[in-house]
Amino acid sequence: MTDLRQLDPVHVGRTLGYKLWKAIVSGVTDDLFHLKDSVALHAPRNERLAIRERIDQTLENHGKVAWRLER
Repeated sequence: MTDLRQLDPVHVGRTLGYKLWKAIVSGVTDDLFHLKDSVALHAPRNERLAIRERIDQTLENHGKVAWRLER
């Protein structure tokens, strides 16, 4: 027999909130690791423009996340 369960409204809210928050944090973390890896790649070559572009992209991405969270 299949174990079917229903979550009560409190647990639905908690579960949904956790999963949404986890997705947001995961996106921000991925972005930061991308920035770190990009700096590690371009710094030894003194490719400042590439680093600056990655910083700008990271800031733009984080700005979008902040805007979504404020809504």
